[in-house]
This record gives sequence, structure tokens and C-alpha cells, in this order.
Amino acid sequence: MAITVETVIDDLNFATTQISEQTRTISIGVLAIAWLFLSGGKDAPAVKVAPDVFVLLSAGALAIASLLADYFQYLCAFVLSKQVLNAFEEVNLLCVEEKPQYNYDSPFFIARQLFFWLKQAACLLATAILIYAIVNALL
Repeated sequence: MAITVETVIDDLNFATTQISEQTRTISIGVLAIAWLFLSGGKDAPAVKVAPDVFVLLSAGALAIASLLADYFQYLCAFVLSKQVLNAFEEVNLLCVEEKPQYNYDSPFFIARQLFFWLKQAACLLATAILIYAIVNALL
């Protein structure tokens, strides 16, 4: 089967969508588990020693940072797409042959890429910190 640019782009779009969805799911899960331990009471998991509050808050803060990075990534994508759409409208009005493209040097394009990787790092770090807190509480 021959691979086309369109096939690769479709695969990349699918993969990045799945990564973003999994990142959101994991981050919300980390936040929920951290909150469960922090809120205490009769619903809190039974452990020998309660997990360190600072460690749980750190995991929760990183999970929120991951969700915010996800939001800002899509906000940057919206701004970039809106800029290109506006450029297309101008081209159509001016009847120019040159087609608009994304500006890869744009701060929004750079920020979009940065936020994509930042949300992955924050999510993974939040998960690792939460696992550390739970394992420490169980031992």
C-alpha cells in the first residue's frame, strides 16, 4: 500500500487527537484521586499513613497545568486558523493567485507546539508524583 502525504496527515491528526484525549482523561483522574485523599473523611482510601499534602497538591497543580496547556494549545490553533482564514478571504477579494499558509514563525504557532508538549510533560509528572504519594502512604 502506497503512503501519501494525506494518509500521513490523517494518521498524525488521529494520533494527536488521541494523545490529547488521553492526557485530559489522565489529568482529570489524577486530580480526582488527589482530591479524594485531600478531602479525607469516610470516603478516603484506607492507608497506613495519609499521603503528604504538599505532594498531593503538587500532583493536582500539575494536572490542572496540563489541562490549561491543553486549552491554550487549542486557543492558539484557533487564532492561527482564523488568521489563515482571514488571509484566504483577502486573497479572494483581491483575486490573487498565491494561497495563504500558516506562519511557522508566528508566536501562536510556536506556542501551540510548546503547549502540546507541555501538557504531556505536566500530565506524566503529575501521574508520577501521585503514584509516589500513594506508594509512600502504603509502605
